[in-house]
Amino acid sequence: MDAGDPDALLLDIRSSHSTAIRLAQLANNLLELSRIEAGPSSGRIDWRTLVDELTDAIDRARLLVSSDDDAAGISVDFEYDPRRRPDAGARVALSPTDFARILDNLLGNAITAIRSAGDHPEATVTASLALGAGPDGEESVILTVRDSGPGMPQEFIPVALDRFTRADGSRTGQSGGGLGLAIVGALADAAGGHVVLANGEPSGLTVTVTLPIRRD
Repeated sequence: MDAGDPDALLLDIRSSHSTAIRLAQLANNLLELSRIEAGPSSGRIDWRTLVDELTDAIDRARLLVSSDDDAAGISVDFEYDPRRRPDAGARVALSPTDFARILDNLLGNAITAIRSAGDHPEATVTASLALGAGPDGEESVILTVRDSGPGMPQEFIPVALDRFTRADGSRTGQSGGGLGLAIVGALADAAGGHVVLANGEPSGLTVTVTLPIRRD
């Protein structure tokens, strides 16, 4: 730190402040992962609340885009069919807060990927919520987040949900420390579900989160 140069001192202070914020985020995310992995989720969320959390997360993502000049032009939207819904007793084993955390991580990652790629005319991020079947045929809620960004290196996809993994600087999301996708994967596992990542054609990334429906 250069105490004799006010401009250099200010830059050092700002750098130290940013580092402190990143370390705090990292510590919080590690604590969050420990909480998630401590045991099965005790939360329960119905279809109507899932939809409410989705629309709230879209609003937050749009605010993120509108407040960042480098993200200008990115369109954030959602899809779901109001005519297709499970019965009133159907639940997903997550709390509303944990489902919101999944959404915020995936939407934030998608926006960051497009933003970091530079020129992004007509770039899009879309989240969809639907009913479908899990890998064993079980009735499930399917959350899909797809973007028109640069995608991921194919060889990185199998380890993308591991802690502290990062293909490059383009998909760090808002969580910091290479833990955003790890948190998404851990929350899906805690609910008995799973996460699949796939590159699109010709570009973009699609993340599919499958969450089995419970009636207990």
